[in-house]
Amino acid sequence: MNIVSKLFKMIVYRNTTKPKHYVHVDKPTSLQDYRQVQYNNWCKTKGVYNGSYLPVNPDKLKESGKKGWKEITPSADTTGKHRTFQRKSSGQIVDYHYKRLNNKGIFEDEHYHWNNPLSKKKEIKYIDRYGRICARNTPESHLAPLDKNYNYK
Repeated sequence: MNIVSKLFKMIVYRNTTKPKHYVHVDKPTSLQDYRQVQYNNWCKTKGVYNGSYLPVNPDKLKESGKKGWKEITPSADTTGKHRTFQRKSSGQIVDYHYKRLNNKGIFEDEHYHWNNPLSKKKEIKYIDRYGRICARNTPESHLAPLDKNYNYK
């Protein structure tokens, strides 16, 4: 690592706050975006599942250590179509939906939904991979495991 990149990292750290969770950044435009990218890369390297960076197998969420997740799937849910997890450190909630046929006869891939903690209405229940509020049943509300780009059906 050269001296210029070390100086840049030092400037980023001194002028930004630590991100609370993984939020996808396409092209960083501010120092805070660069800090988010550094945090995202750290999450991927260390296997810290956070925000829109989630594992293909939802059981790995519970195995991720003391800063991991706990399963809070309601016991009343007997459908077996989804599971709900809450991050212990931040209270962040994600829903995991299994691969299945929907009510329109279309085959849906397995995916996650990142719940909006401030939402009381069903219309604004989810957050997209960029951390922005989005409506239910929109492609933006569906998160692919491991933050892969894909076209949700």
